[in-house]
Amino acid sequence: ILGAEGLVGVGCSPTPGAGMLVRAAAAGAAAAGADALAHSLTSPVQGAGAAQQLQLPVFLFVEECENTVYLHFFGPDGLPLGRARERKLEHALLQAEVRRTRGDQVGRVRQSEFTPEVWAKRTAERARLRRPALRRLTAAVGDATPEDRCLRAALSALGCKLEPAWRPGIPAFHASRGGFTLTAQDERGAVVDPGQLLAVLTLIEMENGAGKAAVPAGASAAVELVAAGYGGTVLRLDRDGDQARTLYAAQPWLRQAPSAAVRLCSRMAVSGQSLEALVSKTPRFSAWKREVPLTADRGQVMQALAREQARQPSGEGLRLRTGSGWVYLTPMARRSALRIVAEGPDLELAAELCDFYAGRAAEIDRAVSEHCAQEENSGE
Repeated sequence: ILGAEGLVGVGCSPTPGAGMLVRAAAAGAAAAGADALAHSLTSPVQGAGAAQQLQLPVFLFVEECENTVYLHFFGPDGLPLGRARERKLEHALLQAEVRRTRGDQVGRVRQSEFTPEVWAKRTAERARLRRPALRRLTAAVGDATPEDRCLRAALSALGCKLEPAWRPGIPAFHASRGGFTLTAQDERGAVVDPGQLLAVLTLIEMENGAGKAAVPAGASAAVELVAAGYGGTVLRLDRDGDQARTLYAAQPWLRQAPSAAVRLCSRMAVSGQSLEALVSKTPRFSAWKREVPLTADRGQVMQALAREQARQPSGEGLRLRTGSGWVYLTPMARRSALRIVAEGPDLELAAELCDFYAGRAAEIDRAVSEHCAQEENSGE
């Protein structure tokens, strides 16, 4: 299936099972006429970086975690393949489509020179700020997982002094979900809310003169408030199409844990400010989430909610400003349900907003189901 791409990058977790699978994938791609470029990378986030920096048509990273195997496909922009290409691959797999080639057209499997050390150096170079540092920053990062080892390598390439565990006075970082989620702990030991951490990174982007930042569909509304304070703009992946995707690809520190940690540590080293001080410069929002199971069609329920609010869905979801809070409603991809995320200046308001819109969604779902049932009965 991947043989049609001509050149395929492959990498895997440092486990025997993942190694076997990626060797099989490389052999299959070569048998179909493609050259397979094998990498000694150990985490999906490195695979994304390799795909983008080497401009590979596709990169397959096989991740094995707790006896579960995940296949990550990245395009030349370093982002996961778009849904259209994913569907094409899924269809080819289901139909058992095999690309056949003659013996003299079989591709080669060769080892890439894009090593973890090269990845760390390039990641740090790309994400750091272009201003001289006032001090050498000390931070804490563990080394128990491939994601954290990637994090350590990138921060070490930046020039940070690293310690194995948090202690008062230094920030600590932890990477998860293949290296795409960053958890931060400030100098007092407080864990920074993920939404607020993205707001801090957006703040750095605006201070650095970018003027625009691209964020996922469900990102905290705090990013808009931060950007507005600098006359900037926030693009959302579900709402702003190719423009948002292109910008998102160009700002890896807004989507990858190692790049985000490098960006944060570079900003702290340049300004002399602590992580706690940076967080205090962004608006504080508390979030509350709920899922509402549906019996009616998800699209009809979303359209009814949008008409009730005199709004149009933005991309796949509906984002509403309600007083001092925000609500984001989006249909679940793999089951008949709505996800509701509410944000407010305090947890009580966020929970109230979430409960209110969950109730409205359930009421509308019942009304749509009853209406559909009446139409079916009248048709009989």
